[in-house]
Amino acid sequence: MFVNEVSADNKACITNGVNIIAAGTGLADATIGPPHPGHRAVIRLATLTGSVTAVVTVTEGTFDGTNNTATFDAAEETLVLVYKDEDEWAIELNSGGVGLTDV
Repeated sequence: MFVNEVSADNKACITNGVNIIAAGTGLADATIGPPHPGHRAVIRLATLTGSVTAVVTVTEGTFDGTNNTATFDAAEETLVLVYKDEDEWAIELNSGGVGLTDV
């Protein structure tokens, strides 16, 4: 499995592997692409300073058939995604209460 460090310098999450967000003072515009058959993406917020957030938006499709934006607001929040169809991830695990919205 691949590991990708997401930061202000690298805002693209990989669609097959583990994405570790080190948001520091926040990261409002990280993205993840559409799912592909057999892919499993883990997005985990490792660090966050203060009461800011890290936001990840699907570039095509949704996380769950409705929502395209995930907001992480506490360290160790984790979203585990698996392929459902060409424009929809299925949520395998939402640990820590990652907020989902349609923006």
